[in-house]
Amino acid sequence: MTRSSRLALALVPAAFGVVMVAWPLAAIFRRGLAPEGTLTLEPLGAVFASDRTRSLVRFTIGQAVASTLLTLVVGIPAAWALSRTWRGAGLARAIVTVPFVLPTVVVGLAFRHWLDRGTLAIVLAHAVFNVAVVVRVVGAAWAGLDPEVDEAARVLGATPSRAFLTTTLPRLRAAIAGAALVTFMFSFTSFGVITVLGGPRTGTIETEIARVARQLQFDRAAALTLVHLVVVAAVLALAARLGTVRGIDRFDPSPRRGRPVLLAAALTPALVLVVTPLTMLADRVARPHGSWSTAGIASLAADDTALAIRPLDSLFVSLRFALVATAVAGVVGGLAAIAVRDRRRGLGRLLEFLLVVPLGVSAVTIGYGYLVTFDEPPLELRAHWYIVPLAHAAVAVPFVVRATVPALRAVDPALREVAATLGARPLRVWFDVDRPLAARAFAAGVGFAAAISLGEFGATSLLAREGTPSAPFAIGRLLGRPGERNQQAAFALALVLGCVTALVVFVADALGRPRREVRA
Repeated sequence: MTRSSRLALALVPAAFGVVMVAWPLAAIFRRGLAPEGTLTLEPLGAVFASDRTRSLVRFTIGQAVASTLLTLVVGIPAAWALSRTWRGAGLARAIVTVPFVLPTVVVGLAFRHWLDRGTLAIVLAHAVFNVAVVVRVVGAAWAGLDPEVDEAARVLGATPSRAFLTTTLPRLRAAIAGAALVTFMFSFTSFGVITVLGGPRTGTIETEIARVARQLQFDRAAALTLVHLVVVAAVLALAARLGTVRGIDRFDPSPRRGRPVLLAAALTPALVLVVTPLTMLADRVARPHGSWSTAGIASLAADDTALAIRPLDSLFVSLRFALVATAVAGVVGGLAAIAVRDRRRGLGRLLEFLLVVPLGVSAVTIGYGYLVTFDEPPLELRAHWYIVPLAHAAVAVPFVVRATVPALRAVDPALREVAATLGARPLRVWFDVDRPLAARAFAAGVGFAAAISLGEFGATSLLAREGTPSAPFAIGRLLGRPGERNQQAAFALALVLGCVTALVVFVADALGRPRREVRA
């Protein structure tokens, strides 16, 4: 494909990135630094002068650090186990990956049934979500290590533990640091978990932004968002410097095997951690008062809950949003991946950065940006239902781009040259060479985009309307209302939503696997 063709394809994702990402973020900066049209630091000063803000910052950072440490302790051994080839590794990898895109309210609600609200429940829930990050990032690095270095250390008399500390760990240091940074970022920007498990007196910068935005305190919300963005930008810059984001996509296990006992010991804590929440949630739905009952499932069709529609209907709303968001993310992400295939192009790098920004910027920030941007001409979108799937698409596009770009860059240029030599036009070359080789990665990215849309809660909490609540929004609304019927419906809807999302993730993971399987 010629350069001019790629530039033409870049117009659609560039327009989407400018309108749906850059413009809302710029509006937040304008609200925070120039609320009256003149640059001022007064809103930021007022925010930092507040005891509540300082307390929120301390708790936000503290819980993120604790969550990161626990995730590393559980995730690093699992990364070693899943970087090896053994029968059942693919299934185990999929199970560990599922929570990464599970709706936050689902996991939060599961821990709410298991533990009391508080910091411990928050830290455990964040570890459930982020253990997949450590497995992917550290596992990718571990699978690529040269085994001859370790073998040389063993030949020279080093014990296994000494060989690990002196040869393996130093080579994994950058990957571990990068995984820690990404885990910290995801815990720092968490919204659904804090909302469900934090309690009335526990909040973070993220939940405070949503709270003051709903109260129309836009200047304070903008100032808090600026603080939030500065921390996230710093973490993203460090992670990018370490090359971490590339490892999140997927990795191929090395052909080396491990002892079954060691593999089981390394992997069991991670599997127990990620499987327990859904198991406990299913138990709560099936046995709400310690005995078997169908009341929980029956509540999904009830008309007497706190919602304007039946709880089960909110799942169909989520599915409709997911279809629209997935279509938009697929088109925008696919065209962007083609346009930025050549990493040497300055415009391509800029476009890739613009579309991957939402990977670090929280969904609440995106939703708040839409509130202050699309409430006046030339784009008045707040009154329309499709603003929600557009926000979901903005959050999901990075996953399509990150899944597809490496596959396109891995295509051997010699294949394109041979096709061109045989007389194929540039478009035909792309259709016959690049498209088949990248199709599975693109399908996996689109599948993950669908799962993300199904579970997105941060932006939805600010943009959703009462008449068309998505399932995560409906769960939050049900939890906030008294009554056994509302609680039963919330738990049952969370279980169904979790199962649907898990099914989507399993399908996406299967689509993304290479055709050739290595058997132990």
